[in-house]
Amino acid sequence: LRQKWLMDAQVLAAPFKPAGRNRGAAGEASTEMTGRQQLPEIVAALSRVLEEDWEGCPMLVCATEDEHIVVRFGMATLEEEPGLIAYMNVFAASHELVSRHKLRKVVEDWNVTPGDGYL
Repeated sequence: LRQKWLMDAQVLAAPFKPAGRNRGAAGEASTEMTGRQQLPEIVAALSRVLEEDWEGCPMLVCATEDEHIVVRFGMATLEEEPGLIAYMNVFAASHELVSRHKLRKVVEDWNVTPGDGYL
């Protein structure tokens, strides 16, 4: 009898699926969330903003295959590496473009010098 009751209870305990459309972490609809289609315009906007602030410093802003955005600065013309690191930390935490598209830094790839003259 107890086994039958447990089996009946399992039928009623199906995985919960809320009604309605998919929501993001901030409550936006799935059509309002940043996706792969917007990646080129996000990269272009980031590039414009960073080039305004770091005029004369060669940089590369691009997207990787796994949809990460990479920002690389040329070390040869960079005067102060700690200044750039502090700038990028503040930029990632508080810039309007970053918050609008809900971008997050990948900690294990942050502030990495691969040895090819870029940071």
